[in-house]
Amino acid sequence: MNLYHIIIASAALLLASCGPDKEHVRIKGSFQNLSTAEFYIYQEENAECIDTVHIEGGKFSYDFPADDKCILTLLYPNFSRTYIIGEPGETVEISASAEHLLEADVSGTDANERFTRFRLSQIGKPEGNVLLAAQQYIRDNAADIDATAAFIAYFASSAEPPSREGLAMLDVLKKEQPKDKTVQSLDHRMRQQLSAAKGSMLPNVDIVMKDGEKKPLAEIRGGRPMLIVFAASWNYRSHEFLNILRKVRRAYSPERLATLCVSLDLSRKQFDMIAERDSIPAPIAFDGLGFESPAAQSLAVRYVPGNIIVDARGRIVARDVEPDKISSEVERVL
Repeated sequence: MNLYHIIIASAALLLASCGPDKEHVRIKGSFQNLSTAEFYIYQEENAECIDTVHIEGGKFSYDFPADDKCILTLLYPNFSRTYIIGEPGETVEISASAEHLLEADVSGTDANERFTRFRLSQIGKPEGNVLLAAQQYIRDNAADIDATAAFIAYFASSAEPPSREGLAMLDVLKKEQPKDKTVQSLDHRMRQQLSAAKGSMLPNVDIVMKDGEKKPLAEIRGGRPMLIVFAASWNYRSHEFLNILRKVRRAYSPERLATLCVSLDLSRKQFDMIAERDSIPAPIAFDGLGFESPAAQSLAVRYVPGNIIVDARGRIVARDVEPDKISSEVERVL
């Protein structure tokens, strides 16, 4: 090998050994029993920008553009996730086996290693114990980004996040990281959702009825247990849920159970068509604002069809129950 080739080879080796520049996070992965695959990667609170990580020979190296610390999600084909704390100019290493992706070891920075130790220590423990441990972890590390990662992993990603505990953890993060963009985004997205989550009190939002009159939701409920159904003409499953609403209304007198259908339609004509077709029982709410409706936002409506079941005290006891279980859930609050 002549001097020229030695210089070129040495330069290539030096470049390969260098870390990422100050505008990128480098993520290197090694997976046992996995030859070729594709994972998705995206930044939390900016999930619209999704990229693909290609696994070849069980390994990958990927540079993610970042000008500040960030929380990244590596989404596997089985829909499980690994949360990665990215720091510009740093390299993060992930190692796991294909059979135990939830046990992935994430190393390379203090925050990743600390969060990995906590995450692995909670595998197999009862859900209630894990939630208590996550709250303590967030309090202990509230000023650091891994506390935010813990909130995302154990609260924001939960199908039914606990309302009181989730709101308390948001307050802790906001106090210690008031200018952090991820915390601000989480607070904006999750506060309303947690305020109308299972276990919380039903928000007393003004509801625009189909005749244009505004009524407080508490007045419509009138101290009774309540079933609220969210529907729209453009959603094919809404018909199924409206059938259940009609059956429940026939089964229980208005003195025992309050009901409300909230339309997420934008068009009054479309709404009138579905109301007539499905013989929707009154009271019915419609303001033509769809998901931008103050009522929809206050009640944390994320999709249709959906529903909320409330007990006589005004506490939300169930959300988004499947049609075949709505009647039994309603029976429980009567």
